[in-house]
Amino acid sequence: LYGVGFLIHKKWKNNIIEIKGVNERITILKIKPANQIITLIQVYAPTEAAEEVEVDNFYTELNNCIRNEYKRGIMLIIGDFNSKLGLQEDG
Repeated sequence: LYGVGFLIHKKWKNNIIEIKGVNERITILKIKPANQIITLIQVYAPTEAAEEVEVDNFYTELNNCIRNEYKRGIMLIIGDFNSKLGLQEDG
């Protein structure tokens, strides 16, 4: 139905510390390319058409991931947040 993941170049495969699928909308990758750990959280947020409960659950889980996964180093949160900018116009 949904899914998120990472495409990693083979030269980085030995630098991967952990990859964890949290749920169908959040995946975490920890990589250590040099002397620093980089935590990447890849997301696919629900659209505005989703039920409010689904959206709330997504952001609660994302918040938990941020709190639980960040220990040191760099954290990047990337992906599709399905946000819309501007005003909606008819036509």
